[in-house]
Amino acid sequence: MDHLRSIFQKNKNLLVFCCCLFLLLCPFSAAATGMRPHPIRVGYTDSPGFIEKTAAGTVDGYGVAYLNEISHYTGWRYEYVYATWQECLELLAKGELDLLGMAQYTPERAASYEFASLPSGVEYMVMYVRNDDNEVYYNDYQSFNGLRIGVLKGNFQTEILSDVARKNTFTYQPVLFDSSKAMVEALQNKQIDAVVTGSMPLYKDLRLVARFQADPIYFITTKGNKAVLQRLNDALMNIHANTPEFENTTYATYYEQSSLLTQPLLTKKER
Repeated sequence: MDHLRSIFQKNKNLLVFCCCLFLLLCPFSAAATGMRPHPIRVGYTDSPGFIEKTAAGTVDGYGVAYLNEISHYTGWRYEYVYATWQECLELLAKGELDLLGMAQYTPERAASYEFASLPSGVEYMVMYVRNDDNEVYYNDYQSFNGLRIGVLKGNFQTEILSDVARKNTFTYQPVLFDSSKAMVEALQNKQIDAVVTGSMPLYKDLRLVARFQADPIYFITTKGNKAVLQRLNDALMNIHANTPEFENTTYATYYEQSSLLTQPLLTKKER
């Protein structure tokens, strides 16, 4: 019995020694091999001014600046993943993305995604035409009648546009697109007459003819991803408390050339 106790005591001491050695060496081993926390995968689409790829291959925009401010409180580093809006929503639902920005709240989305507790800005729903289009005027709903209007697949703005048309008694032909880039190119090529989108994508070469409503926009994450959601919420609370001017100054930086700020919004009579 004493012999067995002696063997157990020796093995116990060895086990304790190995555990202590692992705890001491583990941090240095991680640093030496360059191990880092998994990056936060951020989905983005064609959104000039919000998140866009620069000529140098980096990303920039209002959304990038906001995420960088969040990282001051979370320590997050980001991996930006480009896809269409519909693809971004699908990837986020499957957990293949961690964050997606510029999302307006709807009950349907709330059933599928986790919304941040605080918004990251406000976005108008707007309609643009080409600069050389002299037939359509600001809030002149009669001139909207019969227009071919481009909208994004999977975007709730299609429902709002339908409601606006019904209330203001004009009809239109909706044309669905996978990406904002394809939609705007179709407008410039005169394949459609107008596009309806959010105000966050910055289109300086188009003319604003309608502004339907304003909604807060949020960062969203995968349903049940409480770890990301909690840190995101904590960071947003700190931003709002410590730098309440952040959103306004950042918006001014990236949207000073926005049609909402630079174009006179003239009705037909005023023009």
